Amino acid sequence: MSVWRSLARIEDVVAGLALAVFTSAILLGVIFRYVLNYPLSWTNEISLIAFSWLMFVGAAICARENGHVLIDLITASSNSAIHRWTEGLSALVSVVASLVLAWVSLRYTLGAAPMVTPVFRVTSAIYNAAAPVGFILIAVHMLVLLTRVLGGRELDGHSSEGVV
Repeated sequence: MSVWRSLARIEDVVAGLALAVFTSAILLGVIFRYVLNYPLSWTNEISLIAFSWLMFVGAAICARENGHVLIDLITASSNSAIHRWTEGLSALVSVVASLVLAWVSLRYTLGAAPMVTPVFRVTSAIYNAAAPVGFILIAVHMLVLLTRVLGGRELDGHSSEGVV
């Protein structure tokens, strides 16, 4: 199994687990609060942690599949030179922006690490770390897209690393 396929599987599993935990925590919180009249104190905290990982890893999956929203104002044809140029430029800008955001979010995560969550009393880095990890993954996927553009290959995601 290739490195890209392994990375894609890890991303898919993390996002799937985060979605399952998030949904379960919210559902349990609603049932216990409104049906059993016994609110659980931990459901908000666990759903926050799961949601942060789901959001950032999900954004990386969208980058991997080249699935982010695009506005095709200039390029109508996916094989046109203008489309390839704008795709390459947007990939390059995305790489730079993602790396800057990864650096800033990593510094924030490390600075906020001494703070602990109110219920579980674990470091806040458990949910803050989702941001730098997600931004690094996005940068990696955008670099792959950039190499595909520069190499003249197909631009519909990078199926060689995706789990199809």
